Amino acid sequence: MRTIFPFLIGVICIGISTSPFCAAVDNQLDTYHKICSDTRAAVKERIEACTAAITSKSDSASNNAVSLTNRGDIYTSQGEYSLALADLDQAILLDPTYALAFNDRANVYMHEGKMELALRDVDQSIVLDPTLFQPYGNRCLIYLNQRNSDKALADCDNAIKLNPANGVVHMDRAIVYVLMGKYDLALQDLDEAYRLDPGIPGLLENRGMILNHLEKYDLATSDFCEVLKNHPTEAQALSGRCFSYLLLNRLVQALDDCNSALKSNPKQLDALTNRAMVYLKMNKGSLALADFDEALKYQPGAVFLIYGRGVAKQMTGDNVGGHADMTRALKIDSKIELTYRKYGLIKK
Repeated sequence: MRTIFPFLIGVICIGISTSPFCAAVDNQLDTYHKICSDTRAAVKERIEACTAAITSKSDSASNNAVSLTNRGDIYTSQGEYSLALADLDQAILLDPTYALAFNDRANVYMHEGKMELALRDVDQSIVLDPTLFQPYGNRCLIYLNQRNSDKALADCDNAIKLNPANGVVHMDRAIVYVLMGKYDLALQDLDEAYRLDPGIPGLLENRGMILNHLEKYDLATSDFCEVLKNHPTEAQALSGRCFSYLLLNRLVQALDDCNSALKSNPKQLDALTNRAMVYLKMNKGSLALADFDEALKYQPGAVFLIYGRGVAKQMTGDNVGGHADMTRALKIDSKIELTYRKYGLIKK
């Protein structure tokens, strides 16, 4: 009997493509590829399938690049950035024309805060394949991080033109609109994102925050309640609902939510600020002052906090200190007093 050495399998299958043995190898590889790329499959199962395809010795370089990219994406989703980067580097070495590998490596760099490297990779991805929507979406986020709202908006627009059914890109554009102060447009995009994919992480929290800004507190409360059904300790949703309840004058519920948010995340600055405002409305000046002082440790120059501390100081009888803080804040932002009056935190 003639021995078939494993390293010859690829050669034999190329030369004798109709062999039943070769068909079995091809079928097995197809199975590996399908599982490797199936985002619904279990993580362990996907990694095993990708690894089997990569180490099979009978796959093409371009297919191996795809498998490495898929495995790299899995590692990225698990926070294993070093492993992800190793796979994506290898994918690009095997197939330097594979645009998605550059995009996905950019995604790793973004998680690591290496925005210049990420920008270089998404630029290359777009050069290789300008029909992909993902690199435009990633570059939108990079420009957003750089506070370049015009470039961010242009890229999000391009991503949506290429794939209007992707809810995540609509959510990203909504964040750009928030940066530009266009809250109505942001809400439209988040509504569309919800219609397309209601399960996008962070979507309802973001929409709730925008609804709060638009003074639609009942609708905001509904979004936060929906999040908290499945994630009862989610600090951002608890803090957001605390603010909604504050403006709806449901102060006991507001205080409960802010306390829960801070129990879940003691450094949740929004919750600390919101609780300080709740205490102001409850005429508990000492407690409000303690929260404003604590919040100012994280944001020493925040005008809203400085003015609030002034209000709390006056509430506790420190009129001189309170006046000094409020005057200091008003010199920076002359409209800050109007915000406090609108929230009902000082008398009109």
